Amino acid sequence: MVLFGDSHALQWQPGLKAAAFEHDWRIVALTKAACPPPQVRSTRKDTKAEESCELWRASALDWIAEHEPDVVLMTGAGRLYRLEDEAGQRITGDARTEAWVEGLAATIEAVPKTTRALVLADTPLLKTNPGLCLEQDPSDLVDCSTSRADAIDPRFDAAERAAAETAGATWADLNHVVCPYSPCPLVFDGTFGWRNRDHITASLSRMLAPSLGQAVLETLTGDDSSPEERD
Repeated sequence: MVLFGDSHALQWQPGLKAAAFEHDWRIVALTKAACPPPQVRSTRKDTKAEESCELWRASALDWIAEHEPDVVLMTGAGRLYRLEDEAGQRITGDARTEAWVEGLAATIEAVPKTTRALVLADTPLLKTNPGLCLEQDPSDLVDCSTSRADAIDPRFDAAERAAAETAGATWADLNHVVCPYSPCPLVFDGTFGWRNRDHITASLSRMLAPSLGQAVLETLTGDDSSPEERD
């Protein structure tokens, strides 16, 4: 299988590696920081990075087309990028969401028909960096936490899911375990879960290996119902 996307994809590699060890899967990571899998004009850290991202994305899709993996798991920081139109003007609001999901559909459609595409919902976006916040007062988890309503955008996720499924991909959302209640937890069974405000730690990624592995298995078997629907 291929892990495809930006650093929000790479943060899942420890968990995916643990799941792969259990199920005898082979993983190839095709990731690039600040470069999302959707075919969009985007910038995040460097305004001149757009061309680099386009070259990376095209090369990754060429590799996937040549090797035809069983599964491509893709995800990206959909709420963080500055998206631009062909004239270089910033896209905002509903038009931004539409541009993102259109680019996602284009990427899914570029995946070989013999390969199953799995789109993973992005992880929550916290209002503060909990690690830096807790350095100031390690005892005050509440002030360093973010409500679920602020951390997750259900409208954006719904648009991404609809586009992914229409394009023939499976959709999985693990935020029912990353942020199962409000405010989103910072510590999971004694393990700190956040590297910064938008990346989970490798330790939490490994803890969530069973959920991640189940999402891959359901992609392979064609069961794309949500955890809530299965319950």
